[in-house]
Amino acid sequence: FDGGADEGTAVLVGSPTVPFRSEVDRWQLTPSHSAYMRVAEGCDHECTFCAIPGFRGKFRSKPFDVLVAEAERLVERGVRELNLIAEDTNQYGSDFGPDDTRRLPALLHALAALPKLRWIRLLYCYPS
Repeated sequence: FDGGADEGTAVLVGSPTVPFRSEVDRWQLTPSHSAYMRVAEGCDHECTFCAIPGFRGKFRSKPFDVLVAEAERLVERGVRELNLIAEDTNQYGSDFGPDDTRRLPALLHALAALPKLRWIRLLYCYPS
């Protein structure tokens, strides 16, 4: 393909590491009792077989309080099963720094405290 650019010229279209958009007001495409909730984006592992860091960017966790509020709204709408997703779910919170020690176990405890929530599933846990 000849895109008109000189050989050796790169076209940059932006950084893959972008801030989170609000996912609170979204269309739910799953059955009303189940929802997926993104807890993080990106990945810091350097697996030779994977391109995720190149297009998803560095690993970054969604803020703890934002996730709990999102879960509360989903449960209020009838969700009873939350599927937590990320490229590496078990790394949740590892990027918060020393002043915020909340990690995946703290998030699971907070979500388990929601009275009407019955199931929490973890998807895509990297075996580290």
